[in-house]
Parts: sequence; structure tokens; C-alpha cells
Amino acid sequence: MNQEPDNILLRKRLEAAHGYLMLGMEQDARRELDGLDEHRMQDSTEKQVLTSLRLELAMLGSQWREGEASARHMREWAPDEPQGFIHGAYCLHELGRTHEAVQLLLAGPQALRKMPLFFYNLACYHAVLGQRVQALASLKEAFQRDPGLRGVARTDPDLKGLDWK
Repeated sequence: MNQEPDNILLRKRLEAAHGYLMLGMEQDARRELDGLDEHRMQDSTEKQVLTSLRLELAMLGSQWREGEASARHMREWAPDEPQGFIHGAYCLHELGRTHEAVQLLLAGPQALRKMPLFFYNLACYHAVLGQRVQALASLKEAFQRDPGLRGVARTDPDLKGLDWK
């Protein structure tokens, strides 16, 4: 009987979970990730992939606490990657912790400030906090970097009441 080493099986499960997510098969992706423990993994890339997949699943399922925890792990393992900051802030915002979301975004790596979504989310958070001037300035920057965000902004409830048009 030929058994594959644990690391090969782990990679296959991570790849399968990613594939299921790409196909919109969330339950199958969850099943692949069940029982995997990033703290027992040796390879940092595998840890990051597992954490990223868990974060994506949490956000798809509106499981904001789990998403925030996964984003926090992501920031620990990859502090220069914007994803852990942008998604972590979004989860905090969805948990009603918008002030913390702003602080987290502003504490992120420099690469984050190159992303239109950084400015867009910052605009949303400032708008929710009633900080109109900061919201409009961030929204203007987001639109300059990605004009397509105008379409998203038209229906965003966070920006309701903010006269930006």
C-alpha cells in the first residue's frame, strides 16, 4: 500500500478547497479544510493559503468574527500583505467596530495605499462614522484610481446620505 506523505495530502486538500471555492461550492471547500490546523503546519506558504481560504469562506458566509480572526492570523504571518488588513478591517466594520476598521487600515503596509479599495473602504468607514470631509476625500481618491468604483458606490448603503455625485 502506497501512502502519500502528509505534506502532499495537505497540498491536495488545499488545492481542492481552492477549486471548490472557485466553483462556488462552499460546503465542499469547508469539508476539505475541516480538521486542518495551521499551527501544526511547517510550511508558512501552506499556513497562508489555509488562512486565506478560511477568511474567504468566513466572509462569504457573513461569519465576521471568524473572518476577523483569520485576517489577524494572516497579518501575523504576512504583515506586508494588504489582504489581511483590507479584509480584517471589513470584518471589523461588519461587526460594528468601524472606528477600529479605520485604525487597522491606516496601520497597514504601504502597499495597501496603492489599492483603490483601500480608499473606497476608508471612505465608507468615514461616512458611517459621520466624518464627511474625510469620506469625500477618500472617495475622490478611490474614483481617481478606479473609475469603476462609481458604479459600486451608487448602491453602497455605507455611502447613503453622502452627496458625492
